[in-house]
Amino acid sequence: MDIKNSLSKYALTVGIPGFDTSGVQESAEILMEERVDYEFRTTLVREFHTEADLLSIAHWLEGAKRYRLQNFVDSGALIQIGLHGFSSEEMHAFAELVRPYFADISLRGVD
Repeated sequence: MDIKNSLSKYALTVGIPGFDTSGVQESAEILMEERVDYEFRTTLVREFHTEADLLSIAHWLEGAKRYRLQNFVDSGALIQIGLHGFSSEEMHAFAELVRPYFADISLRGVD
């Protein structure tokens, strides 16, 4: 399941003012009941994500089986221009920051 950002910044990240996160929260809760295999994933974008956001996500999803962090890559076909990813070092630091909250954490698209 794609987790766009912390609940407090979800609307900003998805570009929908006033976005209701209750459906996202409910879906996450259902998955964490572990009736089916699942993972949570966040694509990190410099303009939208901070360490505080990642800690907020970690507290929200604490105990989840798998959490994947992937670095943003500009495909050239975006609605919003001027977005950037993080360095490999920053991505590894983010993974270490939230590691205590998840059974399995890994990076995608990072050397």
